[in-house]
Amino acid sequence: PQTPFNWILRIVDFCIISIFISSFVRRLKREYEKNQAYTEEMAQSHLATIYVLVKIAESRDDETGAHIERVSELAKLLAIKLRESPMYRYQIDDQFIYYLYRASPLHDIGKVGIPDHILLKRGKLTDEEFEVIKKHPIIGAHILFDVYRQYPNNEFLRIGYEIVRFHHERYDGTGYPDGLKGEQIPLPARIMAVVDVYDALRSKRIYKAPYTHDESIDIIRNERGKHFDPHIVDIFLKYHEEFNERFNLFTETTRHSSLPSWMAYRPHESQQVE
Repeated sequence: PQTPFNWILRIVDFCIISIFISSFVRRLKREYEKNQAYTEEMAQSHLATIYVLVKIAESRDDETGAHIERVSELAKLLAIKLRESPMYRYQIDDQFIYYLYRASPLHDIGKVGIPDHILLKRGKLTDEEFEVIKKHPIIGAHILFDVYRQYPNNEFLRIGYEIVRFHHERYDGTGYPDGLKGEQIPLPARIMAVVDVYDALRSKRIYKAPYTHDESIDIIRNERGKHFDPHIVDIFLKYHEEFNERFNLFTETTRHSSLPSWMAYRPHESQQVE
């Protein structure tokens, strides 16, 4: 049994606690909304940075813009297919695919530091010229490193840095610039290695004619376990017709589009990336 005074005192206490909690919740909500707005602003800043860097790369070589479009699409498709494999089910989620797709256009930004007489040379490069070309992953990595160092927990910057620096490493350890081997090479770079070579093989260059889809597939198959991660190659070969269709589709699309598709790509949190 309680006296009326004690009941009143308890009611007052509960009201004060309720007011305090409500105020605290409102403050947390404001902070959350502020952080969300900041995160969105950062994401848009990242996209703007990418667009500037990509436009610089495009200005050096007419083929670069179409290559960037296709490689981004092919990397997204390969990541989606890899996610269906038990080996990568817990490594690849919607966020991974989202950042991979957004960061893929950065992979060759280091080529802005390569002289035109080498980058645009018609014909085979000399050994000395190829050594200069091999510096572009380091140049690109340096472009991103200062920003990445300031935001070491930013997944977008991490994936972008890994793609830029390591996409020319080879699974057998004979690649460059660091000679990494096997799974020492980050997964985003192993994915990029396959789609980058496939697109380069299929594309006309000033120094070569394009290969057919079947010829390109044979080359990638022969490099399984040497240049490329064997499991990633197996998934790529399993769905190779879809990659052929996607390549053809975006080869045609990029001829008539002024805005890169990766600039507009934004999956809903409740959606699977398709």
